[in-house]
Amino acid sequence: MSTTERLPAELPPPDTDRPAAADPVTGPLLDSWARRMRSARWSWPVVLCLAVGLGTSPVLPGYYFWIWALGLVLAVAGLIHGHLVHGRWWPAARAALPAQAWRPVPAAVVGRRVLEPGAGTLPGHLRVTGLHEAERQLIARTGRIWVVGPDRRGWLTVRLDGTPGLYPARLVRPRTGLPALTSRPSGTTGTAADDPVTNALAVWRRRCLGGWLGIAVLPILVVAFAPGRVDRWLLVVALVVGLSLPMIVPARPRWFLATSRLPRLLRAGAWTRVAVTLRPWEIRLDGTANATGTVQPDGGACLDISLPLATTELLGTMWRTGTVWLAGEPDPGRTVAVGFPGYPLLGVARLS
Repeated sequence: MSTTERLPAELPPPDTDRPAAADPVTGPLLDSWARRMRSARWSWPVVLCLAVGLGTSPVLPGYYFWIWALGLVLAVAGLIHGHLVHGRWWPAARAALPAQAWRPVPAAVVGRRVLEPGAGTLPGHLRVTGLHEAERQLIARTGRIWVVGPDRRGWLTVRLDGTPGLYPARLVRPRTGLPALTSRPSGTTGTAADDPVTNALAVWRRRCLGGWLGIAVLPILVVAFAPGRVDRWLLVVALVVGLSLPMIVPARPRWFLATSRLPRLLRAGAWTRVAVTLRPWEIRLDGTANATGTVQPDGGACLDISLPLATTELLGTMWRTGTVWLAGEPDPGRTVAVGFPGYPLLGVARLS
């Protein structure tokens, strides 16, 4: 089935006749958040132990002390930010999602992370964590969000049309005179990159990957070329191992190369919808999973598909609808971009 039929993809809205946590995708997402928040409790003791141990160690004289100090400041800043946002939202979400159903709310994007709900729906604007250009374009097109809450402190959980992802949000004082974002028009290349939502998500993913690689390489270069003792090369080896293992062990290096090429993969051809059957997968702590399954193109042979580090939102939507869209032709041996046109659901897959 080609893109000449109907775009964007037609995805079902969330159920409104049962609690949000009863959804077969939202429930596992909630469990994943619970495991993430439990693991975050151990971050503070680990950082404090490293601060005390390394700060008093003779291994970090002079120049290296400032490298340690900079890393410690960044780690503490990340922990504080996570606590101020997710740490305060999580108790409200854990209580409300198993008890309340999703309800639709008209909304317009009036800032980078600020939404203006429809008149009479919520007592203020919403500041939503995790809104990037793809999500803003989706809200600008649909003019609607789905919410659970707020609690007495003003915390809510937001969900967007078509995607089961959970976005922390909080009521803030309304501001007047802010222009609403308008959706971008589709491109004219005839490829999957014409969709402004998935293309924006692909560009953002590539930028994130470049940022993480920069963070990994910069301290290695600083330590390697720093003046000082011979043991700097020992620190280089430690940095290489410590920074590389989290990136290489969970998935093949080919996935990282493909992620950097996501915008190019979208330009490989038009969206093609295929039927998909996924095997059971296990959600990792970071909300992703390594999934495998089969796809059945119209009039073609059944192909195996592997999706390394695919988001739970993408896999859940594939499982719920029994379909997925590929950028280009479903030929065996290809690495392709997969997703749902018009929605912030995108991944890299290998066909065989």
